[in-house]
Amino acid sequence: MNLNLVRRFFKFTVPSIVSMWIFSLYSLVDGMFVAWGVGEHALTAVNLSLPFVSLVFTLGILLATGTSTVLSIALGQKDVERARNYFNQNLFVVIAATLLLAVLVLFNLDWVADFLGATGENHHLVKEYVGVIACFSVFFTVSYNLEVQVKADGAPHVSIIGVISCGLMNVVLDYIFVMHLHWGVWGAALATGLAQATSTAVFVVYFLTHRYPLRFGRFKPDPGAYRRIIPLGTADGLTASASSPTAWSSSCSTTSYSVSSAPTPWCPIPSSAM
Repeated sequence: MNLNLVRRFFKFTVPSIVSMWIFSLYSLVDGMFVAWGVGEHALTAVNLSLPFVSLVFTLGILLATGTSTVLSIALGQKDVERARNYFNQNLFVVIAATLLLAVLVLFNLDWVADFLGATGENHHLVKEYVGVIACFSVFFTVSYNLEVQVKADGAPHVSIIGVISCGLMNVVLDYIFVMHLHWGVWGAALATGLAQATSTAVFVVYFLTHRYPLRFGRFKPDPGAYRRIIPLGTADGLTASASSPTAWSSSCSTTSYSVSSAPTPWCPIPSSAM
């Protein structure tokens, strides 16, 4: 067995597994703090909002996985310019698609809350949570895309730094905003959004200071690339969204929803990351 190949395999898969575990915890952490600091209605509101959070992550994962594959192939073929073109074009598409989604949601918050099954007191709380997450949604998708492309750029350790900084920031800000400032569901969503902005900043700094092989710059539009990117990313995107319907349906049918029973896609994560 080639030990060097084995070391390289774990060098890239371990950061991927850790990253996906941490990404799967964000809404669970929010739910824990609002359950402790606000109450059962707030916890139900967070769980009812999970499909929207999952939709944002699904968009990011779909584009990140597909683009990472095609640009990695280009790098393997020593075609650095084509890889950079994929990288920058995808960053533009991710930002544009996420901003469009955010605007649509923000202008239709009442309809979104109704669609998610919010009623009574939960209706206002769901609007608060989804509204704040929508404002920060571009950081969710850009952060995930840059986290994946950092590994394609040959720096998986930066991926771990970014996601751990995001996870720690989320816990610290949730504790401050929910437990001490008593900002409720709004504070929990703000903590998650600022945490995503933190990890985005980590990855942006990396690409600004490490300009080879991938770097920020202009690109030549290549819409045809998405005939490969979307099919390549669809499976991972659907896997990432698989747990939300369970949490959502449980919250729709019960007044409160136990944090300990909130489903997170732990089992498929190692195989998906590999």
